[in-house]
Amino acid sequence: MIDSNSSDGSLGNLSEKYPAFRLPISIMEKNEGFAVANNLGARLARGKWLALLNADACTEPEWLERLFQMAPEYASFGSRQM
Repeated sequence: MIDSNSSDGSLGNLSEKYPAFRLPISIMEKNEGFAVANNLGARLARGKWLALLNADACTEPEWLERLFQMAPEYASFGSRQM
């Protein structure tokens, strides 16, 4: 998880609120924008799949599952913004 130098204190109680949360968190020294944070996250990612969402993105409940079902047929996906 990448924190683009947030100032709302949301990271402060993350481990208390979600004790099973085990993702590493990288905190940027300054907010350099969505693309810079995504590029950093992509470099640090270690899984087979990578999904990038803006903090204010809202997805359909089955969004990721539907993309994953199509994965064997396609190499990359893009989502429509509405």
